[in-house]
Amino acid sequence: MAYLLQNATTDGPGAGAALTGPCTVTVDKASVFDGATVNVHITYASDAAAGLTFNGPAAGQVVNATGSYTLTATLSGAGTSTSVSVEANQ
Repeated sequence: MAYLLQNATTDGPGAGAALTGPCTVTVDKASVFDGATVNVHITYASDAAAGLTFNGPAAGQVVNATGSYTLTATLSGAGTSTSVSVEANQ
């Protein structure tokens, strides 16, 4: 498991995770969005191949990627009670 965001409360990117092969991205059910949005970017060597957008807690979203890639989550529009955790599991 790799946290892409862990209890994030302010706008900005979280830690990226280098992965190989499919994974599942999950927004922790205890996350509070308060109007915020999370964008997860899937980046291969030189280009952004795909992405996911969340605006509330979400069960696992499968990233059916092949090869090596990096996942990065960015929080935007954080409100005063925002606290969001996003993880990638293989």
